[in-house]
Amino acid sequence: MLDLEDGVAPTSKDSARENLVKYFQRDHDGSNSSIFHIVRINSVDYSPWFTDDISAVAQLVESDAGIAVCLPKIESLDDIEFVSKELRDRCGHGGKPIPLWPMIETPRAILTSLSISSHPSINGLILGTNDLSKYLNIPVGTREGLKKLYK
Repeated sequence: MLDLEDGVAPTSKDSARENLVKYFQRDHDGSNSSIFHIVRINSVDYSPWFTDDISAVAQLVESDAGIAVCLPKIESLDDIEFVSKELRDRCGHGGKPIPLWPMIETPRAILTSLSISSHPSINGLILGTNDLSKYLNIPVGTREGLKKLYK
């Protein structure tokens, strides 16, 4: 997974996005078609970087880089519809769905995961256990947290 979200400091977002595009321009010539790349972008609701991330991803999709898009903090089918439309509007991908991998990271996302997974662009769901445990007030990596998880 190539990360533009939490793995990148706010001051490095622009250069990370530029490096992502350069990586595919330079290193991805189609000869490694068995390699599956997922690009995790910044959140649609919580991030000032979403628009720039979507534009960079659209550029990769247009160049037929063979990527899927990981979507953090998705909470509903409406979020998926919005992102899917943003991608379609930015690139003429021939109407084919662009593979999306939403991250289920909140209690609301758990409750709506069945409808989220019904969208034709969804290729898989990713359980974001760190954020989910934060929302559920379960300490991660502690004996107390393990006891709460496995009661």
